[in-house]
Amino acid sequence: MKCLRAALLHFLFACGAIIAPIVNAAESYALPEIVVTGRELPASPIIERQVTSEDIVAWNSNTAAEALVHVPGVNVQYGGSSGDARAWMRGFRHRDVLILYDGIPIASAYEGNIDLNEISLDHVATVRVMKGAPSVIYGANGIGGVIDFIPKTDGKGQRLSLKLEAASNDTQHVTLGHAGNMGGTQYFITGNYDASAGFDLSNDFAPTENQPSGRRRNSDYERRNIFFQARNENTPLGDTAVFVNFADAERGLTPETIDPDYERLTLSQRKTIGISNHFDDMPISARIFYNSYEAALAIYDDAQYSVLDEVESTEDFSYGGAVYSTFAAGDQHMLVVSASAVRDQFKGEGALENTNRARLQTYTVSVEDQIAVGSNATAVAGLIYTRVDASQSGRKLNAMNPQFALGYQVGANVTLHASVAERTRFPKMEELYRSRRGNPDLVEQSALNMELGARVAHSTRWQSDFAFFRSNVDGLIERPNRSSTYMNLERITFQGVEAATSGWLSNKVFARLGYTHLDADEDLPGGGTRQLRSRARHSAYGDLRFILPSQIEVAINAIHSRGLHDLDGDGNHVRLPAYTVAQVKISKGFFDNTKVYISIANLNDENYLHRLGYPRPGRVARIGISASL
Repeated sequence: MKCLRAALLHFLFACGAIIAPIVNAAESYALPEIVVTGRELPASPIIERQVTSEDIVAWNSNTAAEALVHVPGVNVQYGGSSGDARAWMRGFRHRDVLILYDGIPIASAYEGNIDLNEISLDHVATVRVMKGAPSVIYGANGIGGVIDFIPKTDGKGQRLSLKLEAASNDTQHVTLGHAGNMGGTQYFITGNYDASAGFDLSNDFAPTENQPSGRRRNSDYERRNIFFQARNENTPLGDTAVFVNFADAERGLTPETIDPDYERLTLSQRKTIGISNHFDDMPISARIFYNSYEAALAIYDDAQYSVLDEVESTEDFSYGGAVYSTFAAGDQHMLVVSASAVRDQFKGEGALENTNRARLQTYTVSVEDQIAVGSNATAVAGLIYTRVDASQSGRKLNAMNPQFALGYQVGANVTLHASVAERTRFPKMEELYRSRRGNPDLVEQSALNMELGARVAHSTRWQSDFAFFRSNVDGLIERPNRSSTYMNLERITFQGVEAATSGWLSNKVFARLGYTHLDADEDLPGGGTRQLRSRARHSAYGDLRFILPSQIEVAINAIHSRGLHDLDGDGNHVRLPAYTVAQVKISKGFFDNTKVYISIANLNDENYLHRLGYPRPGRVARIGISASL
């Protein structure tokens, strides 16, 4: 991979007027919220898709998992024994995707994972999804992309909001929020509570010895979340913001229907504190954070969960900071430089080999030059240097990653994009040190991500885009089967096509269509190839919304997946059945601030699964009311 660096810039400059798509993009290069470019760029060179607050309401998404399933290129996987909802991108696993909350990493420092069901969207204004070549100031480890949850900041006036929702099996969702302004400080506070006795399986589900029809065994959950944010633009230091997020959950882990394990997550507690500041007297922004996660897994010997075998307790935390600076370097150049340091630490009895502690330290510096080329083109060149101290094994890993991107405006309606970026993802503590499947000899995995595409603005309210993407991955960290240790695989190529079109057909009708084709082939020892497991070859998305008289709104959406593979109980590589899952939501407004609604998920009662032995919910109806004062 390193030998490709010299050819990287040559390839990009040769791309000229070809590129990667963008949907709902800003008119400037996408950077973390704390950094501004200071200049409007002629054509944005990097893909960014956004899930807006309007999308969240239309899809009736209470959690991040429910919203991200609709984003082309993102595959939300539901883990088997863990039950976690995880975001995969263009063939890259969840550990390869950087999950941020207002620019701060929130995934477990040990696993590099976060259950997307534990991220409430009640206090999220926008979800930014960046693939291929996000800004280098996001640093390493986002080899597959970046997902950043941007919180609401509506505190200019006094406001109280309430949402209540109920469904079968004692399923409930409650949210209470308040925003206001106190002495020039805008604040926003919200709390929510989710609980359910579990979900029902489809009527087409064929009962097994370990899973009868009806309610899914051990699928109950209880989740609580409190979020607080405050911002003052005129503190003695400048523009200062702070947020605190606390999430707490207990839930069952649904057992495999063939050879089950009986486990419950009796503790899943996450805390995040972030402080950011943009200084008035100098072009510098800074951010510091603390993130912790505690978990306790109870393991039982029987299907009634009455005979406790053992309890695994773990705790990990990370803390760090970053500084950014953005300044003009002549009429055409805008330089963005950054430096960050993060320490990850883990403690857990029985989880590690010959010890109960592990730690990693990561240091990153980056520089990026945003170049306005005439009045209709933008070029971005960047470089990341990262060093990781894996003190547990006495090793130091490092990587230098360049990237280049180009955006070119063709006339008033067409934007062309191209990008090439080398990215590195370093092994997580679980992959290195876990007693059952860790491998302390793992090295970093690297990828050369390439995109070509275009966006067409048919009108001010309708646009389409497409992209060809390819990632050459060296040293992909994977377990070939469920009993093996983590390994660095030989060269793997992810490649495919993304296409989407969306907009308002009229003042009352909105439509969106999307499609992703992904080839994630691995070479077989005897010759030939096969699709890597857990990567769908075809994914299609549809969204249709109507605004009717009498404040009635109807939203219909559907997802189709085909070409997904998994391993059966004997380790054989098998293809899973294709599936289509649809949802409808009908809401009725009262006055200007109250809505009642009914939402039906899995409308066609599809019996579908992401992994063998783990069927997903059947049809479920939810009713609710939302109001603001």
